[in-house]
Amino acid sequence: MLDNLLQYHQLPDPDGFVLAVTQKLARQQRMRRVILLLTGVTGAAFGVLGAYWLAEPLAPVMDQFLTASTAAGTGLVVLLAAGALAWLLHDESGLLA
Repeated sequence: MLDNLLQYHQLPDPDGFVLAVTQKLARQQRMRRVILLLTGVTGAAFGVLGAYWLAEPLAPVMDQFLTASTAAGTGLVVLLAAGALAWLLHDESGLLA
């Protein structure tokens, strides 16, 4: 009786397992991309909102301290930060795919 219970009465579909695993991985990657996109858009929205709220109070300060050399330095820091972010997320090139 035990031999009868342990026998395969029908052979499993060899491609079915691979297909199921592939579909599950694709679904998880899509979810990961959606999460990354939503958190990125949310962060960008909060950044724009914060910049809007702080623009008027910081205008006099920026007029005093923002010269050509500090503007160039600020631009360089922004470019370096964007480059670091691109390097960190280089494997997410298909984020919107």
